[in-house]
Amino acid sequence: MVAGRLPESRPDRKVAKVLVTYMDVRVASFNTGVASPALAGVATGQALTDVQGRAAELNQLGLRTVGDMVVHVDEVETEGGEATLDACVDNATVDVDRRGRAVESPPAAYDVTATLVEVADGAWLVGTLAAKPTESC
Repeated sequence: MVAGRLPESRPDRKVAKVLVTYMDVRVASFNTGVASPALAGVATGQALTDVQGRAAELNQLGLRTVGDMVVHVDEVETEGGEATLDACVDNATVDVDRRGRAVESPPAAYDVTATLVEVADGAWLVGTLAAKPTESC
């Protein structure tokens, strides 16, 4: 996973990096078909269960996700212990079968909105993530 554009301010940049790490763990989980143990360190609620469910589904179907993404965080709004991030993700991932053949034509990019919650000691976890296909960032 590659971080593209990130906010320049230190607090916003810290929150944005959590989203980048979450996306990395998400793709890694979809590659192995098993939710990565690292997921619990970056996600909670829907963001956690969505990855667990999709990884299990891919595993059951004999598929996996290969490739990478570049995450560009465009905006971070923080209020109290919650942050909302708007991002665009350049997508170079695809689901493949056991022989490595693509089983889909994935979108080139996604517009992403994520909510993060602050937990103990200033750490942040992704709570929700909504992604809408788009043509480019």
